Amino acid sequence: MLKMKNPLQTILLFLRSVDVQDQDIRHMVYPIQNGLLCCIVCLRRRNLFAKLRMSMVCLVKQSGASFLLLKRREQAKELLLRHLQDSLMQILFSA
Repeated sequence: MLKMKNPLQTILLFLRSVDVQDQDIRHMVYPIQNGLLCCIVCLRRRNLFAKLRMSMVCLVKQSGASFLLLKRREQAKELLLRHLQDSLMQILFSA
């Protein structure tokens, strides 16, 4: 498991380490209503999207997509990588 202070760096490095053709990785950071920063990481492969949202709350589901909202920054690396691995496997093998 990667150990980094910035969870977004961990996610992007993990996604870049996956060798998939037609892969486009983008991210943006913006403030949400309660003032916390929210990061969205999009993995696009043939019109399939996996979105991951980070802030300081909990795991929720919205509009059929899974969003991982974190309670604590310390939990970020472990929870994000676990969620990303599951999401990537579903996306890559369902295409």
